[in-house]
Amino acid sequence: MLITIAIVFFIVMTVLLVNWRWGIYLIILAGFLQDPIRKIMPEQPVYFSVIVIVVFSICLGLSVAVNNNWRIRHITLENPRLEFCLLMYIGYILFSSVFSFFSYGNIMIALLGISIYFSPVLSAVYANMVFDKYRHINNFVTFYLVCIAVVIISIWLSVFGYELKIFEEIGGGIDIYEHSIRNYLQVHAGVVRTSELAAWHLASGACFSLILAIQSRRLFTKVIFTSLTVLCLLTGIFTGRRKMYALFAIFCLTLLLIVVYEAKGKQKSFVLLAVCLLLVIAVSLYFTFQQKILLLSFASDYLSRVFTLLGDSFDRLILTVNAFEYTLQRMSVIGTGIGSTGQGLVGYEEIVSNWNAETGLGRLGNELGLIGFIILIATAAVVSGHIVTTNRIIQEHDERLSFFQRALVAFLFANAINYFNAAQAYNDLFVLMILGLILGCILDLPKIFYYSLSSRPI
Repeated sequence: MLITIAIVFFIVMTVLLVNWRWGIYLIILAGFLQDPIRKIMPEQPVYFSVIVIVVFSICLGLSVAVNNNWRIRHITLENPRLEFCLLMYIGYILFSSVFSFFSYGNIMIALLGISIYFSPVLSAVYANMVFDKYRHINNFVTFYLVCIAVVIISIWLSVFGYELKIFEEIGGGIDIYEHSIRNYLQVHAGVVRTSELAAWHLASGACFSLILAIQSRRLFTKVIFTSLTVLCLLTGIFTGRRKMYALFAIFCLTLLLIVVYEAKGKQKSFVLLAVCLLLVIAVSLYFTFQQKILLLSFASDYLSRVFTLLGDSFDRLILTVNAFEYTLQRMSVIGTGIGSTGQGLVGYEEIVSNWNAETGLGRLGNELGLIGFIILIATAAVVSGHIVTTNRIIQEHDERLSFFQRALVAFLFANAINYFNAAQAYNDLFVLMILGLILGCILDLPKIFYYSLSSRPI
């Protein structure tokens, strides 16, 4: 393990000494490389899954050294309520980590909780340091999509029968039973650790490529990013995970509502027409599937599972509501401590895993308790209000940048809804880092707008 860390440290420092801003690419690269490396190692050691933490820590440390004048007001824009809520959140998480340590007598539980709850915050801080121009954010998202393209290729190779060690799920994986066909489906994760995470990355790739397709001013790049959106959604069929389509659908619906609310006359008509066309396409695909004349006839079993999403969504919603009701009835004042319901802790006899912890609301209620839950809601409300206020200012001068901010907000909102229903994918630190980086981009856009405005000729 020490040799691995030493090698990673040498490579990262060599790159960062050339350009410290390149750390954002190293983080994304480490997040995608750590899984295939772990797969080919004997016994697949768990510590390979935290390589991204090592890389991120080095990048963050060097960024702090370079930006030694950075203060919290740079990300809050001197909003006192936002600063107060963030400090309350940080303080409570530290308190809860100490409570976890003394409750279970194992520092790993406390460290797991700290890493999960602090990863998005520290990633947002790092993004605020790194991104000074819209071009920086665009390059970051584009690089992430390039990595997603590699994931797509690996999944298709797996689908067509290429049996490589790096295409297997960690621990051998599990097949999914699909009731509509009364049979098991072999899931494909490609180079990603599990099919659950592969589906999340494909859904995120679909969202990001759609945003860039809308933002792009060149027809060629619009076609490329639109094709990548379709390819992400198509490839996701073979992961066997339907939540990715729910995430993408919520993202599109949220973005649509935002655009319709903000748009004027003709733009509203255009958006509504586009929705009607999408509905026609969706219905046509469904009936085509029913007639068994799809070009992807070999994927009919996987498509059967996808088309059960709408019918099973209501049952899932009922489960989420029941889990939240169960949580509210049994929620303690300070909770069980952060990290106490995390995955990978089933070996500790002190920890009792409740069924409601599979949902995000249940997990937050169990770990943070009533006080932490109130702090979290207050922080989310203040952050949302801050973003709305800054977006109105940006919209008056730069509609394109304003739309980009709203699109990223729609992505985070879709993930929040997805997390409330199923929290499994959000145990992954790389996933949390990406969400934190996107939050940092959103909070950083007013600064980018100010810089662009001040650099324009008078």
